[in-house]
Amino acid sequence: MHVRDTDGDGHPDYDWRTANIAPKTGLPRLPTVSTNLVVNTADTETLLTPALPWAYLGMVSYGYDTSSPASTGQPPIQIDWTSGQILFVGEFVSSRANENQWFTYSYYPLKAGETNQPNFESPFAWYDLR
Repeated sequence: MHVRDTDGDGHPDYDWRTANIAPKTGLPRLPTVSTNLVVNTADTETLLTPALPWAYLGMVSYGYDTSSPASTGQPPIQIDWTSGQILFVGEFVSSRANENQWFTYSYYPLKAGETNQPNFESPFAWYDLR
Protein backbone atom coordinates (compact mmCIF):
# COMPACT_ATOMS: atom_id res chain seq x y z
CA MET A 1 0.00 0.00 0.00
CA HIS A 2 1.30 3.43 -0.96
CA VAL A 3 -0.56 6.50 0.26
CA ARG A 4 1.03 9.77 -0.82
CA ASP A 5 0.55 13.46 -0.16
CA THR A 6 2.43 14.77 -3.20
CA ASP A 7 1.87 18.47 -2.48
CA GLY A 8 2.59 18.38 1.28
CA ASP A 9 -0.73 19.83 2.44
CA GLY A 10 -1.56 17.03 4.90
CA HIS A 11 -4.22 15.39 2.68
CA PRO A 12 -3.38 12.24 0.70
CA ASP A 13 -3.60 12.64 -3.08
CA TYR A 14 -3.53 8.97 -4.05
CA ASP A 15 -3.92 5.52 -2.54
CA TRP A 16 -2.26 2.64 -4.48
CA ARG A 17 -2.72 -0.93 -3.22
CA THR A 18 -1.55 -4.20 -4.67
CA ALA A 19 -2.61 -7.28 -2.72
CA ASN A 20 -3.27 -10.97 -2.94
CA ILE A 21 -6.98 -11.65 -2.97
CA ALA A 22 -8.07 -14.12 -0.32
CA PRO A 23 -11.56 -15.57 -0.19
CA LYS A 24 -13.52 -14.57 2.90
CA THR A 25 -14.66 -18.14 3.57
CA GLY A 26 -11.41 -19.42 5.06
CA LEU A 27 -10.33 -21.22 1.88
CA PRO A 28 -6.65 -21.14 0.89
CA ARG A 29 -5.34 -17.91 -0.63
CA LEU A 30 -5.84 -17.77 -4.38
CA PRO A 31 -2.88 -16.99 -6.65
CA THR A 32 -4.62 -13.79 -7.76
CA VAL A 33 -3.27 -10.30 -7.33
CA SER A 34 -5.31 -7.12 -7.66
CA THR A 35 -4.35 -3.47 -7.79
CA ASN A 36 -6.53 -0.58 -6.68
CA LEU A 37 -5.49 2.98 -7.48
CA VAL A 38 -7.60 5.89 -6.20
CA VAL A 39 -6.73 9.49 -7.09
CA ASN A 40 -8.22 12.83 -6.02
CA THR A 41 -7.16 15.37 -8.64
CA ALA A 42 -8.45 18.43 -6.76
CA ASP A 43 -7.22 17.49 -3.28
CA THR A 44 -10.75 17.77 -1.88
CA GLU A 45 -10.84 14.84 0.53
CA THR A 46 -13.45 14.89 3.27
CA LEU A 47 -11.73 15.83 6.51
CA LEU A 48 -11.38 13.03 9.04
CA THR A 49 -13.49 13.19 12.18
CA PRO A 50 -11.19 11.30 14.54
CA ALA A 51 -12.37 9.89 17.86
CA LEU A 52 -8.83 9.20 19.08
CA PRO A 53 -5.58 11.19 19.21
CA TRP A 54 -4.41 9.18 16.16
CA ALA A 55 -6.55 10.52 13.31
CA TYR A 56 -6.31 7.43 11.09
CA LEU A 57 -7.41 4.88 13.76
CA GLY A 58 -11.14 4.30 14.09
CA MET A 59 -13.36 3.19 16.93
CA VAL A 60 -15.85 1.23 14.80
CA SER A 61 -15.55 -0.78 11.62
CA TYR A 62 -17.93 0.02 8.80
CA GLY A 63 -17.20 -3.41 7.34
CA TYR A 64 -15.51 -2.85 4.00
CA ASP A 65 -12.32 -1.47 2.54
CA THR A 66 -13.62 1.26 0.25
CA SER A 67 -14.76 4.73 1.33
CA SER A 68 -16.54 5.23 4.60
CA PRO A 69 -20.33 5.53 4.27
CA ALA A 70 -21.53 8.77 2.73
CA SER A 71 -17.99 10.16 2.83
CA THR A 72 -18.31 10.93 6.52
CA GLY A 73 -14.57 11.22 7.09
CA GLN A 74 -14.30 8.10 9.24
CA PRO A 75 -10.73 7.02 9.95
CA PRO A 76 -9.61 4.36 7.45
CA ILE A 77 -7.86 1.97 9.87
CA GLN A 78 -10.78 0.09 11.42
CA ILE A 79 -9.97 -1.56 14.74
CA ASP A 80 -11.89 -4.06 16.86
CA TRP A 81 -10.71 -2.67 20.18
CA THR A 82 -12.11 -5.63 22.15
CA SER A 83 -9.91 -8.16 20.34
CA GLY A 84 -7.15 -5.70 19.42
CA GLN A 85 -7.37 -6.67 15.73
CA ILE A 86 -7.26 -4.51 12.64
CA LEU A 87 -10.45 -5.41 10.75
CA PHE A 88 -9.97 -3.35 7.60
CA VAL A 89 -7.70 -0.69 6.21
CA GLY A 90 -10.11 1.45 4.24
CA GLU A 91 -9.30 4.00 1.59
CA PHE A 92 -7.17 6.98 2.57
CA VAL A 93 -8.37 8.65 -0.65
CA SER A 94 -12.08 8.10 -1.14
CA SER A 95 -13.18 6.52 -4.41
CA ARG A 96 -16.79 7.65 -4.15
CA ALA A 97 -16.98 11.10 -2.58
CA ASN A 98 -17.00 13.72 -5.33
CA GLU A 99 -16.38 14.57 -8.98
CA ASN A 100 -12.64 15.12 -8.49
CA GLN A 101 -11.86 11.46 -7.87
CA TRP A 102 -11.27 8.51 -10.14
CA PHE A 103 -10.14 4.96 -9.54
CA THR A 104 -8.89 1.86 -11.27
CA TYR A 105 -9.46 -1.64 -9.98
CA SER A 106 -7.51 -4.28 -11.88
CA TYR A 107 -7.11 -8.03 -11.51
CA TYR A 108 -3.74 -7.60 -13.20
CA PRO A 109 -1.05 -6.12 -10.98
CA LEU A 110 -0.12 -2.58 -12.04
CA LYS A 111 3.47 -1.40 -11.81
CA ALA A 112 4.66 2.16 -11.33
CA GLY A 113 6.73 3.63 -14.16
CA GLU A 114 5.41 1.14 -16.72
CA THR A 115 2.63 1.15 -19.29
CA ASN A 116 -0.07 -1.05 -17.77
CA GLN A 117 -3.29 -2.57 -19.05
CA PRO A 118 -5.77 -2.71 -16.17
CA ASN A 119 -8.66 -5.04 -16.85
CA PHE A 120 -11.65 -4.05 -14.78
CA GLU A 121 -12.98 -0.62 -13.80
CA SER A 122 -10.48 1.54 -15.58
CA PRO A 123 -10.94 4.33 -15.11
CA PHE A 124 -14.08 4.62 -13.03
CA ALA A 125 -14.88 8.29 -12.65
CA TRP A 126 -17.83 10.60 -12.17
CA TYR A 127 -18.80 12.29 -15.43
CA ASP A 128 -21.03 15.29 -16.07
CA LEU A 129 -22.30 14.78 -19.62
CA ARG A 130 -24.57 17.84 -19.67
